[in-house]
Amino acid sequence: MMRLCVCVWFIVLMCVPNWCKADNIDIDFSTDDTTWVVNYLYSSMDETFDIDLIIPKQMPDEDTEYKYVRVSWGHDNKYSDNIELPLKSDSILKYTYPKGKFFLTVEYDLDEPTKDDVKGELNVYFCVFNQDLEGSIAMEGGEGCLEWGLDTFHFRIKGHEDNPPDTDYELVVNSNAPCIDVSSKLFWTIKDKLGHLKDSAIVVFKEGTGSYGAWAYFNMVYRGKNQSEIKEASTDGKRINIYQKPNLREIFNYIDSLPSEIVDNPNEIKAFQKM
Repeated sequence: MMRLCVCVWFIVLMCVPNWCKADNIDIDFSTDDTTWVVNYLYSSMDETFDIDLIIPKQMPDEDTEYKYVRVSWGHDNKYSDNIELPLKSDSILKYTYPKGKFFLTVEYDLDEPTKDDVKGELNVYFCVFNQDLEGSIAMEGGEGCLEWGLDTFHFRIKGHEDNPPDTDYELVVNSNAPCIDVSSKLFWTIKDKLGHLKDSAIVVFKEGTGSYGAWAYFNMVYRGKNQSEIKEASTDGKRINIYQKPNLREIFNYIDSLPSEIVDNPNEIKAFQKM
């Protein structure tokens, strides 16, 4: 009986809906960058994302007397009501987002804003990311044959532009055949310290992949500031088939009976086949 009670309680906990887990968003006046708000719990079973936007009683700066603040939710052209300043205490605004990527703006104004006002005197920007990480793998180069002893493939990730800017991308190659990586590294962020875009890797195969072939795909991982929150996904994979350098003795069943001087001369082979 005790075991049954424990199991039922576990099921109840697992069924708690996401609306009990709204994310708090604090406004940081010290940065001009867009702050990303990522739903780490997003799933196709529950595509909504509830947020609590905290409007602080603290003013953006002491030298400017802002009179109003409002929020552009970045969804369906919706705005909050105009909030008069100064506030006696922090104010919490709630909003529920559907699946997608949205640009939320907190606008501070000297005069009461109207519907025709596009931006405030001072704006704080957020990007709400409520969807899966996206990306696909493209494979370029490669002859599928070790004619020159090696076969080189160029793997590129595409369709990742909407992902958060600090998303990590890792190329994974599953193969029994030995291969080497000749790019700078297999694990990287799309934007390195120099600001150069890095969206590809080069892999060289040294042997054939056998009857089962090889498989390549990208892992995509985004980590929050505290590193404990992780959002990850994988792209579809690409199959790689690489064959050993052709051997004429393996192509023709009867080739073993030919003299060695004919085997080494393709023209003589053709003449021999016509006989």
